Amino acid sequence: MAANDGDTVPVHVNFHGGGYVMPLTETDDPGCRYLVAPKHHFPDAPHQAYEVGEWVAEHAAQYGWDAHRLTVGG
Repeated sequence: MAANDGDTVPVHVNFHGGGYVMPLTETDDPGCRYLVAPKHHFPDAPHQAYEVGEWVAEHAAQYGWDAHRLTVGG
């Protein structure tokens, strides 16, 4: 959403694999096994991440975001 004064706001796209807040091996093991045998192989993930950033930049005005103040991390 845009700021109250009508200006656009910066936007951050965060790529994260999950919370990683559960210390139990039993909860991490299925996710790790899935990651080592992904259905979509490299370089699909970086391409998809780029496409997400591109979509955010292209639709920024629609959501009140400033596409020139777009950051990506995770």
